[in-house]
Amino acid sequence: MIKSLQYKDCVISYYQYGKGVEVLFCFHGYGQQGRVFAPLAEAIEDRFTLYCIDLPIHGSTFWPSERLCTPSDINQIILLLLPKGVLKWSLLGYSLGGRIALSLLNEQASAINQMVLIAPDGISIQFWQYVATQFNWGRALFRYTMNHPTWFFGLLFLVGKLGIFDNRLIKFAKFHIHTDEKRQYLLRRWLKLRSCTIGVRKAQQLINEHLIITKLVLGKYDRVITVKAGERFAENQPQIKAYQLPTGHLLLIEPFAQQIAKLLV
Repeated sequence: MIKSLQYKDCVISYYQYGKGVEVLFCFHGYGQQGRVFAPLAEAIEDRFTLYCIDLPIHGSTFWPSERLCTPSDINQIILLLLPKGVLKWSLLGYSLGGRIALSLLNEQASAINQMVLIAPDGISIQFWQYVATQFNWGRALFRYTMNHPTWFFGLLFLVGKLGIFDNRLIKFAKFHIHTDEKRQYLLRRWLKLRSCTIGVRKAQQLINEHLIITKLVLGKYDRVITVKAGERFAENQPQIKAYQLPTGHLLLIEPFAQQIAKLLV
């Protein structure tokens, strides 16, 4: 069921599923909406009540153009949605949503029971995204490129010919920037959510310090968030375990719902 919540000068759209006692906040991937969690919700609706938020510039959420979205904002939205008397909750994030979930460790790590991170951004530095969002000069170059993309298309063609990057990564990049509308969405979304991040070591420290059970779900053939990156994040981390499914980056789909559901303890 889709609902909405007023938060400051924003209107937050979210989907609520299930009737369980435990509470699970879900964060979708880039270009998706909260309803993408519906197949998973069917598998766990007796145990969990799910709140699946449409992130800024996604779905039906309204977020003013001049306002950044920070981990503090997401945390405040969680507290507004939280049923009365609930003191602890769990987080689940897919791709971009994984980075959102990890960034919340800086807000209320002690309130998080467990995290399931599916092909999560944020477990390693994504060089181009980092440059494009975290530095003034990088943001200026990013804006220019999204408005004048010819040189970047030429660069993608060159690196493809030279075999510098996997062709699947190049196709993935082209898919998100091949029209002006998609480029403008990418620009606005990346910049709007640029503060929702946390250092890898800081995330690992907080997960272990607060004994947060953390499961990574990785696609064996994923070239965006690789198995190698996930295993490196989990290495020597007692609270973090990595699991593989026989697919690429598209993990949050109905055939894998039951397998992911089993990871929620």
